[in-house]
Amino acid sequence: NSFERFSESGETVADYLSNPIWFIRNIGVKLVGAYGLAELADNIRFKSTDYSEAPIVRRNSLRVLHELLDEPDFTTYYTALQDPYWETRTQALKNIADTADSPNSVTETLTDSLINKQGVLIERNFEVQLGYAETLGRVGVHPGCVRAFTALGNAANWLVRAQAAIAITHVSSRFPA
Repeated sequence: NSFERFSESGETVADYLSNPIWFIRNIGVKLVGAYGLAELADNIRFKSTDYSEAPIVRRNSLRVLHELLDEPDFTTYYTALQDPYWETRTQALKNIADTADSPNSVTETLTDSLINKQGVLIERNFEVQLGYAETLGRVGVHPGCVRAFTALGNAANWLVRAQAAIAITHVSSRFPA
């Protein structure tokens, strides 16, 4: 197949990452993650927020970046929350949720990217809304996430409403009255 011919040609991972064919670049991103090539982290960081890149490459780059870094890159994660591709936004939320020592400012940033000043959901994709609920449940701080949970609790999708209720229990167990 074409992948075997390509890899037998002596190309480097950097060559994969710069290939004009998106799925070859995606293989390059996955190779960076599989081999833990931290020296390519800047390249992966750029790909994760480059809107000229294929959406699936941006999503996978964000996943790999999180695996490569010793410290989370909240700036990149927050930028990715504005990505037009829903799977990239969901991956950014997973990265934030997987960060045990999230700063308190993460609650405010997530809430501001989820709802407008009137408390109405900005995010329309229910899978991303689920990601917000789960992430806020894992790293959110009270009372900052109350506005977000109120909006998620009124979401059209019942799964989002259920996840918001579960998330509230997670936050309340971390911050008992």
